[in-house]
Amino acid sequence: MAIQISSLGKIFPQDGKLTEVLVDINLTVNDGDFISLLGPSGCRKSTLLNIVAGLEKSTHGEVIVDN
Repeated sequence: MAIQISSLGKIFPQDGKLTEVLVDINLTVNDGDFISLLGPSGCRKSTLLNIVAGLEKSTHGEVIVDN
């Protein structure tokens, strides 16, 4: 398996409140799989990709890339 995401979540402070933007994301991408991430602007696609790439930290959960 190339990527395993388990119970991933991200919370941002916004306007003095905490806003949960990623909630309980679970995904497995195996070697050789080709996937696409679709959604409207602002639905946090880049946030998820930045966490998987290690550019941003999740609030909770786990991301495993190549074990």
